[in-house]
Amino acid sequence: MLAALAACDRTPSQAPAEPATMPTATQDAIGIDPQATAPADPNAIDTPIPDEAFGATLSVVGPPRMSASGTGFDIVLQVANTGTSALYGVGSKQVNIGVQILGDKDDVEASGGVRDFMRKGLPYLSQGAQSNVVVTVPADQRLNGRKLRFALVQEHVRWHEDTPEKRIDLGPFRICGSQVCDAAGQPLPN
Repeated sequence: MLAALAACDRTPSQAPAEPATMPTATQDAIGIDPQATAPADPNAIDTPIPDEAFGATLSVVGPPRMSASGTGFDIVLQVANTGTSALYGVGSKQVNIGVQILGDKDDVEASGGVRDFMRKGLPYLSQGAQSNVVVTVPADQRLNGRKLRFALVQEHVRWHEDTPEKRIDLGPFRICGSQVCDAAGQPLPN
């Protein structure tokens, strides 16, 4: 009610200020300020990478450790681009580290398996480049007694897990309260 009274009591000198800039024709037509949008990343991956150009190896840099938040664990993976195409976690067909929960008989398609458990984006990796990437895995009950598979996935194209150098299987892991434990039930180190 006070806001309504204040609005009625407004004198011409208290009128709202005019916007600093007038809307452009583009703004009026589509409702977006073209100056407010960020420029597109020129390295973004928006097309499928052909199989013959896609190459990468994954390796574990150190043992899994509890995350700083204590709600999961960190694993550091080294990703080396051995192909002729860049790898990058930006774009409509971006390349990410995909994490799967392996089901019965270590098969992601079997009971207990989860193909799309989580993702971690890759930094830009040109041909021949490599980088260490920290993947923080949450302490999820679906992990209990299961192994995890880490592999590269080009979104909306395919998983690249068909050879041992393209994937890493770790575990099994146990969930001990809110912590992640190794197969023997010991909490992962900090």
